[in-house]
Amino acid sequence: TPLRDPGRAPNRYPRTPQQGVRSRSVSTTRGPSAPRDTTQAARRSRETLLGTADSQSAMPASEKDYYAILGVDKNADDDQLKKAYRKMAVKWHPDKNQDKKEKAEAKFKEIGEAYDVLSDKNKRAIYDQYGEAGLKGGPPPPDPTQDAGMPGAQNSPGCGGFKGFGRGGAGPNARQFSAQDAKSLFESVFGEGGGGFSFGNDDAMGGSFPGMGGPFGGMSGMSGMGGMGGMGGGAKRPAPEEYRLALSLEDLFAGCCKKLKVTRRIHATAKTPEDAQAEAQRANGAVSMREIEEVIEVDVKPGWKAGTKLTFAAKGSEQPGQPGKSADLVVVIDEKPHAVFKRDGDDLLYGCAITLRQALCGFKLTFRGVDGEDVVAQPATGEVTSPGATVRVKERGMPSRKRPGGRGDVIVKVDRVDFPKRATEAQRAGFKELLSGAK
Repeated sequence: TPLRDPGRAPNRYPRTPQQGVRSRSVSTTRGPSAPRDTTQAARRSRETLLGTADSQSAMPASEKDYYAILGVDKNADDDQLKKAYRKMAVKWHPDKNQDKKEKAEAKFKEIGEAYDVLSDKNKRAIYDQYGEAGLKGGPPPPDPTQDAGMPGAQNSPGCGGFKGFGRGGAGPNARQFSAQDAKSLFESVFGEGGGGFSFGNDDAMGGSFPGMGGPFGGMSGMSGMGGMGGMGGGAKRPAPEEYRLALSLEDLFAGCCKKLKVTRRIHATAKTPEDAQAEAQRANGAVSMREIEEVIEVDVKPGWKAGTKLTFAAKGSEQPGQPGKSADLVVVIDEKPHAVFKRDGDDLLYGCAITLRQALCGFKLTFRGVDGEDVVAQPATGEVTSPGATVRVKERGMPSRKRPGGRGDVIVKVDRVDFPKRATEAQRAGFKELLSGAK
C-alpha cells in the first residue's frame, strides 16, 4: 500500500517498480593450456586463426558501427571520443527534440551505447575483434580456418568469457544497454548535482550552456532502471516539477541572473525507506513531512527564447515514503509581452501606420530599440509604400544563439496607410495633375 502524506492531497505520481538491475561483472578463468604442437601445419593454422581475428574490420550488415555513430575513426583517442559523444548526445537529447522525441530517444540511447563501449578498453578490444555479437556474450564469428585438432584455442586471449564487460552474458537473461543507462551515462559525463544544464530551441553544441555541472531531468518516456553510472537499484526518481519563469524582452536580450525562492516538501524524520515504512506502520500509513525553502540562481543567457528549459537536479519535493529521492526542478522560460516589439525567432517585429503622404513620398521612422539605442527605418528612395510592406533594419534584433556575436533584424511592418478624411477642390485638382501619368 503506497504511503501517504497527511498534509497534502494524494500524490499524482504513483511509484513504479524498478525495471532493471545493475549486472555484476563475471570474470572468467582460462582453461588448461593446449598441449604444445610442434608440427608446421599446426603452427600455420594457429597463426592463421590469430591473424583472422586481428584483421577483422568489416562489420556485418546487421551490427552497429559504433565508430560511425559517434562520427570518429577507429584510431580515435579518449579525448576525441568524449568530444564526439558530448556533441552528439546534446544534439539528440530528447528534451531538445520534442517534435521528434521517439527518434531522438532511440538515437540518444544508440549514442550512449557507442560511447559506453568505445570508452572502455576491454569492451573496445572485444568489439574491434568480434563486433557487437562478442559484447553481447555470443560466440565469436565462425572461423573457417579453425582446426578441430587445436585444443585450448577457445581459451586464447579475447576468444572466451565475453560475460563480465558490463552487459551480462548471452541468452534471454542478458542485460542490454537501456535508456536509463544512456541517461546515467550522460549525467556522469556532464556532471551531477550542482547548478542547471540547459539549452534553448536552437542552441548548437559548443554554445554557452549554463552550469555544466547539472544533468538533464525529466526524460519522460525513457524507461528502465539499469545499473549504469552507479544508479543501481532503488525506487525511480519522481517526475520532475516545473516552474515557469516569465522574463522581459530586455532581460532575454541582455541576459541576467534571477534568484528564485522555492519551497520543497521532505520527510520530517525518516532518512531511509525502511524508516518511512516503520513510521507508516505506527501512524496508519501516514508519514510526517516538512517544508523547507531554498534559493536557486537561474543564469539566463542572452538570446534565450520562450520554452528554454533549465533543470536543477533533486531540487523538488520528495514522495511520501521515499526519503532522499527528490524530484528534479525544471525551470521553463516564458517571455512577457512587450509594449513595442513582437519577437519572431531572433527578429523583432515593429508595426506602424503611415500617412498617404509618407506612403507616396517616403518616410523616416526613429524609435527606441530593445538595446536602448535608436533604430532608424527608411524605405529605398523612390519606393511607394503600400499596406503590408516591410522595411528591414539589419543586426538590430535579438542576440543569435546560432551565430555568436550576431543578431537578428528589426522588421518594420506598415500595418496601414491613413488617408485624409477630406480634401479641398484645389487639393483634388493637384492630385489629378500629379497622378495623371500614374497607372
